[in-house]
Amino acid sequence: MIYLDEAEIVSVNKPYEDGKKSKKLMVEHHLNCKGITLKKLIPLLETYSESIEHFDHKVKLTVEFIEQDR
Repeated sequence: MIYLDEAEIVSVNKPYEDGKKSKKLMVEHHLNCKGITLKKLIPLLETYSESIEHFDHKVKLTVEFIEQDR
């Protein structure tokens, strides 16, 4: 089982300004999970994706392995 010390889910969009879609991306939602297993993260991602299904979006997954001092 893979244990994740931290997982972040960030949703970005291009907001409307003066009736037009902005060219700049803005953070719409940010969810931070401390200590979660990959097995529990997958259903969370599926539910989150379904909740923003009405938007056109792409998904980007970044995994970082950070060396710790012992």
